[in-house]
Amino acid sequence: MKFLIVLFALFASAFATTVQDCQGGQTPIGRLIRVDIEGCQTPPCILPQGSIVNFEIEFETGEAGEDLEPEIVAILAGIEIPYDGVPKEACEDLIQGDCPYAKNEVLIYSQEFEILPIFPPVEVTVRWALKDEMNRWHMCFEVDIEVTLP
Repeated sequence: MKFLIVLFALFASAFATTVQDCQGGQTPIGRLIRVDIEGCQTPPCILPQGSIVNFEIEFETGEAGEDLEPEIVAILAGIEIPYDGVPKEACEDLIQGDCPYAKNEVLIYSQEFEILPIFPPVEVTVRWALKDEMNRWHMCFEVDIEVTLP
């Protein structure tokens, strides 16, 4: 049984995307385990305008809570630009676990992210956090992306 768990962990990490800890905002109370951005293992992630990218984020909660909401910011030349293009109710997009959740519970959040045709071709850093009803970040990561023409 231990062999299967180790094998699964190695398989999952082989397809994980390399991300950085958040440099701005608050310190997360939970722990990021894994981020998988479809088609991207090593940033900058190349994302063509008009595409839809699947994200899968595995994390451990830092405290018990009732709700989760994404907070996404694009950072361009040091300027933070909020992005509200994903559903606010992250609990509906959990593929492992549910809300309410317990302290130290491992959850997996899955989301599609649309690269709108109006996004300019540019390299930016994206900060993605999941916060609870008390505005505490349970996880946060930053990843460099490059929006390209289709």
